Amino acid sequence: MARKKAFKLKLKKKTVYAIFGLAFLLTGIFLLLTFINRTESTIPINDKLHEKFGSLAILFPPVLLFFGFLFLRLKIYLSRLNVTVGYLVIFVSLLGLTQGGAIGAEISSILEGILT
Repeated sequence: MARKKAFKLKLKKKTVYAIFGLAFLLTGIFLLLTFINRTESTIPINDKLHEKFGSLAILFPPVLLFFGFLFLRLKIYLSRLNVTVGYLVIFVSLLGLTQGGAIGAEISSILEGILT
């Protein structure tokens, strides 16, 4: 019996970037809304963000928004690679310095082990 070939989905490079960009943008907007609109459905997500990032959780959604802008390749200043990477470096540095949440405590313990 002849074996059927699996269905292959061939997408253009631009299409894949657009899908990832929209996913990052929508996720970032949704996470921002969890801070603004505290309803029964958004409280668990907000609590999880605070558990992972501590008081710096409000700075995490812009990371996703910047990655969304970067993948969409929009002609605006915020879609540049240096803006996205710079914001990410500052965010991770602040997490380690403030030991914010579980991720910040882990970053801080890694740096402590390296420096001592």
